[in-house]
Amino acid sequence: MSDNSEQKSQREDDDERWNYAGANVPRLIEYCDKLLDYASSCGIKIADNIPMDIANARSAFARGKWMADHERKLYAAKSAMTNAIKPVTLHTLCDSTIQEAKKITRFYFRLTFALVVLIVPASMIVFTDSSLSAKGKELIKENDQIALDLHNELQNYLISIEKEEPQAMPVPAASTTPTSLSLAKPSVHTSGLPRVSVAQGPQPGSAGLTDPMLMLSVTPPALELKRKLQDFSRNNRQLYAETKWLVALTLHVNENVYESPWMLSGSTRRENLELSLPILHKPVATKSEDTINDGMQKLAVYQDIRAMAQNAQRTSDIFWGAVTTYLLPVLYSVLGALAFILRELTDQNSKKTFYPSYARLANRLRLLTAVIVGTVIGLFDNALKAPGTVASASPLALAFFGGYAADTFFSFLNKAASQSREKDRDG
Repeated sequence: MSDNSEQKSQREDDDERWNYAGANVPRLIEYCDKLLDYASSCGIKIADNIPMDIANARSAFARGKWMADHERKLYAAKSAMTNAIKPVTLHTLCDSTIQEAKKITRFYFRLTFALVVLIVPASMIVFTDSSLSAKGKELIKENDQIALDLHNELQNYLISIEKEEPQAMPVPAASTTPTSLSLAKPSVHTSGLPRVSVAQGPQPGSAGLTDPMLMLSVTPPALELKRKLQDFSRNNRQLYAETKWLVALTLHVNENVYESPWMLSGSTRRENLELSLPILHKPVATKSEDTINDGMQKLAVYQDIRAMAQNAQRTSDIFWGAVTTYLLPVLYSVLGALAFILRELTDQNSKKTFYPSYARLANRLRLLTAVIVGTVIGLFDNALKAPGTVASASPLALAFFGGYAADTFFSFLNKAASQSREKDRDG
């Protein structure tokens, strides 16, 4: 009897010491601990028995008394917690997934920064080029209107001088000093007309030569002619300076269309762009035409500047027009897509919902979609500016919006296609 009792007791002890835990149990306990830690950190409510079941299972496994009931309760706890913390999963809570999410976020941040560094200067250049081209066209339009009137008024002024010439230019007295005629610098021949340099005021002994001309130069018609000459010369200087910038921005090599020699040096440029003083009054003039030569020279110089400006404007309109129409919309659309991707990655990092395989595919598809949207956005410019939409938005703003909200853009396309089919059926 005693032997049977000892054998029975030995079997009971063996049953108690027998461990039913499989190879997956340590990993299962670890997963449950991770889910429980996330749920408690986020304040997610779970059943009261789940923490106890996990603790009992961990204790049983550690003491080597793992039973089937422990495993059943542990799986039930894992399922309940997984359902409670959706869309977070064990995969998104893994350390490797979290590190991968941070790595991808850094990559897209750097890509966005590089694109911004490219877009901002390009946009500044396009804006500057467009402004210079528009202002240049306005100056050309203004000077074209002034040029013909200015030429006619200069001719009329010459006629007035010739009427006064017998009184204004008598033969100099023998006592006139030689130096009174040596004040005029040699004229500069640049665009076919002589350039009279800055003249000095009347000198002693020459009052008889200049007083009638001086009186003529302060009459109301002469004052109005001076004002027009000042405006015309100022426009010439501004048009020339802005055209130089326009040529530089368009990388246009040949700016001197007619190869005019007055553009070759700083001194000749100043001589031909600035008015000689005093205006319409040359005390040492030997011929009546000398008085108006400065104005005529400005008209000739304007032809050179006008040709240079129009040539630069055509190049600018073609080159930067292509950039604005085809390249910048794509870049802005991609920038919008990157902004959306960064926002999504930031949200996924904070909520622990990042799936590496899905994120890679989704982000690449969004960037590809952004390229398509940026390419065709200009075709829908008028449609997107219909009443009730973003009517004041520029094509680049629409491209950015299309890249950021590609789903909305394609919904618009689907709606437009549906309306077109309905019209075809009704027709």
